[in-house]
Amino acid sequence: MAIPIDQAVTSFKALISTVKTDVQTRSWFAFLIQQTALRERLSGEAGVERLYHDLDKIVSGQRILYMLLLFLLGASILSGSYFFIAMSLVTLVVGAHMHLNKKGIVEKICSSLFLKDFKGFFFAKKTLYQIGEFYGQKHRILPLVDMIALSDRISWKAFIMTVFVTYFIYLLNPGYGLFFAIAAFYIIRAIVNTSFVYKHI
Repeated sequence: MAIPIDQAVTSFKALISTVKTDVQTRSWFAFLIQQTALRERLSGEAGVERLYHDLDKIVSGQRILYMLLLFLLGASILSGSYFFIAMSLVTLVVGAHMHLNKKGIVEKICSSLFLKDFKGFFFAKKTLYQIGEFYGQKHRILPLVDMIALSDRISWKAFIMTVFVTYFIYLLNPGYGLFFAIAAFYIIRAIVNTSFVYKHI
């Protein structure tokens, strides 16, 4: 059914709210705003260049953190050492702090983007996924809905693989194995939803 010209489907506030609350949507927009053409377009806004500078530092730090986390998780499975488990938890706390900082920066940059582009009824008549399709085509990246689907597939495959390794190869006890399987799912999901991975998909 056609949408009346005066009927909005979404709004600036709704878009920002989704970026704020949905991890995968925020990850995709974080990747979008790092595209060279879009970055150059937004950097002229007051304070945005500084936000990009802070975002660059966090993204670089997250790459190192995720590599360390994968090492610690693997070492925990192979050795069964509580030391590596404890170090993994400490690393997760640091990662959570970085995640919160990145979240705030992405929201602010996306606000600048939406304020520039949300004019008239062009976006108002589109759903979130249609907006993702628009930006995806414009900047030649995988659209939002496709990226979410791909991220979910990879995350679940990682979960199944970890269950197989922990239960059938290393024969860990059920509780221990379940802990590593769940940890692997969320860690891999976090890694998959990074700009570095998105760039190479």
